[in-house]
Amino acid sequence: MIAATAALESAMTGADEYVGALCWECGGPCATYKGSVHGWRCLACIGRYLDASAARADAKDRKERERLLHRLSRANYTDSTPVSGGRRRDGGGPALCTAPPSRRRPIQHAITASTDGAHR
Repeated sequence: MIAATAALESAMTGADEYVGALCWECGGPCATYKGSVHGWRCLACIGRYLDASAARADAKDRKERERLLHRLSRANYTDSTPVSGGRRRDGGGPALCTAPPSRRRPIQHAITASTDGAHR
């Protein structure tokens, strides 16, 4: 910030120097206002800012990958999903019901046993 102030003062005093807007970071010439985030910054300073933020994002991603790999290497996974062990429908296991068969007699036997043979 001190460099920008010094550059502004020198721009006001010298007639042959740049008198336009100055970069907030380096104090160099800045042609346009870049919005509320970058303000009066030159393209070189914006490029350095974006490169630094990309490097920080890469370091964060690398750290997260290392953390995930460490967690996965220490995990003890077993084959305990509902579709494993032959319990899936297409894998040969029972599809609808795993309850034991009923103790009641089948309906046909109940009808023939209760009638006197008239409805056979």
